[in-house]
Amino acid sequence: MKRLLSLLVIAVLGAGLTGCKSVPQPPDPDAVSEWIQEQSASDRPGLATMAGAPRNASGPTTEGEESITVDFASATSVTGVEFSCFGEESMSVAFELRGAAETRSTGSDDLVCADSPHLLPEALDGVIGVSVSGTSEHGSGAWSVVVLGEEQ
Repeated sequence: MKRLLSLLVIAVLGAGLTGCKSVPQPPDPDAVSEWIQEQSASDRPGLATMAGAPRNASGPTTEGEESITVDFASATSVTGVEFSCFGEESMSVAFELRGAAETRSTGSDDLVCADSPHLLPEALDGVIGVSVSGTSEHGSGAWSVVVLGEEQ
């Protein structure tokens, strides 16, 4: 009976330990900087390119951390965004297209960084500005967005 109880305790402890999730090490800051530079130097066609550090999904948002915004000199026709990320397993993105007549907010969750870039179609004419924010589980790594479309 003692042996059966001991095996049961070991099995329960083993199952509990395999369910524990370790916190991954943050990516090397030099690797993140290099990735951002590569994204900025890319010749991908687009109306605008933005990059930033993700918010921590479980942490509070501080002033100025909400999003990165680009305003266009004239109205544009946006067809979507191309989202890439680095340094975490996955990230979420939220973006807002601001037009003279309409504002549209959308996004996508759990985009796998290793599968970047992710095309997120969202068409709107007359766009005068775009705001983007990225979120990850631990708030590490970086994200990049290329706004796709044509000037009107």
